[in-house]
Parts: sequence; C-alpha cells; structure tokens
Amino acid sequence: MPAIKVQQASEILGVSAAQVGRLIARGDLAATKWGAAWMVDAASVHRYASTRPERGRPYLPERAWAELLSAEVRTMDEAKKLAVLCRRRAERHGVRVIPGFLDSLRQDQRVVLSGVDAGRKSKAMVTLGPPVDLYLHVNDVEKVFKKYVTADHVTDPNVIIRVVESDVLQQFEHHVPLIVALVDLVAEGDYRSAKEVLNAMK
Repeated sequence: MPAIKVQQASEILGVSAAQVGRLIARGDLAATKWGAAWMVDAASVHRYASTRPERGRPYLPERAWAELLSAEVRTMDEAKKLAVLCRRRAERHGVRVIPGFLDSLRQDQRVVLSGVDAGRKSKAMVTLGPPVDLYLHVNDVEKVFKKYVTADHVTDPNVIIRVVESDVLQQFEHHVPLIVALVDLVAEGDYRSAKEVLNAMK
C-alpha cells in the first residue's frame, strides 16, 4: 500500500495529527520522514484501525499478558477482540533484516518465536514466509538489533519484533503458546494463518 500524509491518517483513524505523531513514535504506525514531513504507511494505518478498541483503553502490559495467557478463544471474532484488548503487551517494531540472516535470527536463543513459526511448531497448516514474528526482552534489544537489524520502523518489514519489559518470556521455550501466536497473526492482518492456528487449538 502507498504512503499517505499524516492528515490523511488522522482522518482515517478519527484522531488528531498530534495523536498520529504519537502513534508513529510508539511504533504503532510505520512512517518515513520526507524532509520535515512524515509519510505514513497506509497498510499500518488500516492494521491499527482494525485492532484498536472503539471505546476505553487496551490493557496495560501486565494485565494484557495475564488475560492473553488465560484466554479461551473459539472463534476469529473472539481472537480479534483479544488482539484489541491486549495490543499493549509489547512494543512493536517493523524492521528489515538481511534475508540471509533470518535463519540465524530464528535460532538466536534470545528471541521467542511467534506467528507462523509458533504455528508450525504446533503442526498448524501455515505457510512459512515473511514477516518473521518474534518477541525479545528489552534487555536484549540493543545487541540483537546491532547484530541483525538494518532498518527499524520500515513500511515493508520482513521481521516484526515485539519488545517486552516484563519477565513473561522466561516461561516460553523459544516459541510462544498458540494463543499468543494467534493474536499476533490477527494483529498483523494475516487472517488465513490465524484461522489455521485457531483450528490447531481446537
């Protein structure tokens, strides 16, 4: 999808231009600076619009993880609602990694794989392809980014890195549970893979 102006993004989302700026700074919207102006990736605007709550605030990280890990989801509608409520569980970075480094990144013991990788581990019928979706503890961000990432907050990421401040990742063995993978796939708009993961959970 093409890039759009901040004003267009604010009209689509029904928020102020200043709020769009905050969403860019937080990593919720992908954008590129052209001179003094920001151009916002239209796909990220539509993805954000589909996973934001209509009223009220999403859960803060600690509650988001508690709700997510205890949730029982049976339908895609329930998965979408959970994705909305738990979207603040981590800080999202859409990054570029040299394709030849993707396998090394997947095998790095500091990362916890989500999305399609977690689905495949649990025998969900999903197709492996970009973007790679993973979690990373905030203490490992600097070293992992330095080793693998060539650009952050890009409009065409081949890796989604979700940065977590809590110790929740310690309970996972290199892959998140299917419920987390499901919500991550929904958040990225990969409904086909999400449906396969949901089927594997039944």
